[in-house]
Amino acid sequence: FGGAIGGYALTIILASWVLQENFMMVVLLAIPIVLLIYLHKQGKV
Repeated sequence: FGGAIGGYALTIILASWVLQENFMMVVLLAIPIVLLIYLHKQGKV
């Protein structure tokens, strides 16, 4: 769980061009991370 968030954040920080070139992919990859955070806070994961 932490590795997914860390890898995502590190990619955004070190390769910020990804936001411009593949914005839709960045958004799609963020959906499961946001869902995991939400479920974790609800105590379901």
